[in-house]
Amino acid sequence: MESTVVQQNHPSAGVPSTLQLLRLAARLAEDRNNASLARFGLTRASRAILDAAATGPAGSITVANRLGLRRQSLDRILPRLEARGYISRTWVAARRYRIEITSLGSEVVATIPPEPALLGPDEEQALRQGLFDLLAGLPPEKEFYGKATSLAAAPDVE
Repeated sequence: MESTVVQQNHPSAGVPSTLQLLRLAARLAEDRNNASLARFGLTRASRAILDAAATGPAGSITVANRLGLRRQSLDRILPRLEARGYISRTWVAARRYRIEITSLGSEVVATIPPEPALLGPDEEQALRQGLFDLLAGLPPEKEFYGKATSLAAAPDVE
């Protein structure tokens, strides 16, 4: 009981942790972005795949790696994009295929509005740099960390 009282009287009691704030901000930003994409039957992840397909045909593993997606996520999203006629897949080997954008997919990419801005340019750049610094300081326990820190080293991360 005493520890509960101490926690409630602590200066940070009731204040979300940095991790909680990051999760909340990411969830709200994703929800906002997904709402703007809903009329196209897209989410942020499916839009990223469609944008990647618009750069030219590529293998499924290449697309997954380029976007930092797990193969399972890609395998779940691609059939939806294909069903809408936005992409086509050509099987090249067991569980491997080549992804290409269709003419309808190209039209959709040209029509999709840009991602809604959440911050001004200076604030966004400061936040992005802070997040890249955070990622660079984490132990590379997962494959994604390497991708994120390599993005931080890139001269232009937009």
